[in-house]
Amino acid sequence: MSNSKNYTFIAVSFFFALNTFPLTAKAGGLPTAAAEAVLGTDPMTLDTDGDGIPDLTDPNPVFADNLIPKTGKPNGLTFTAITEDNVDPVTKASASDHIEVEITNTSGETLKDLVLYYTLVDVITKKKEGYFKPLAGLSIPKDAVITLHLDQQTGPNHFRENPNSAYHTSPNAKEFMMQIAAAGYAPVQVDFKKDKGGAEKAD
Repeated sequence: MSNSKNYTFIAVSFFFALNTFPLTAKAGGLPTAAAEAVLGTDPMTLDTDGDGIPDLTDPNPVFADNLIPKTGKPNGLTFTAITEDNVDPVTKASASDHIEVEITNTSGETLKDLVLYYTLVDVITKKKEGYFKPLAGLSIPKDAVITLHLDQQTGPNHFRENPNSAYHTSPNAKEFMMQIAAAGYAPVQVDFKKDKGGAEKAD
């Protein structure tokens, strides 16, 4: 689907949602949670994709361009990411599926002002989403390894992820591309996948 057709579809969906569901008190007069489920936006976030454009005026509120600078020093970090078969780090019991990222600081100094960008593509429908996310408050000491979670939980190293994303709502397989960078360092990219089936909840 071309960008112009995609934007037209999104605009029509937004019009449908706005005229089918009542508005909420969320700043800017955005739709209710039911309407945002139709739109695929996050009812708890004014700017779902993190591009600086509020959802109400964004022609594609679930796709941000990659805002991470391409320049910087190399070898700042390495990372891996998974999207399923998560395990609670304390109890070792199965945890609900979410995007889990393990970052290793290879820079020789503390990493600060980290930012993350990722896209996901539904392999059947070809729908594409993209999210830019500053990792506010996160720093990684020299030689340290930390795990961060993109989910709907709160607490250290948890960063909100869109619950209405195709990651949760589509049963199809998805392909992910993720970049992470720290201040002064070039971004590092990893590609990964999620098998077909929606995001599963822990028992």
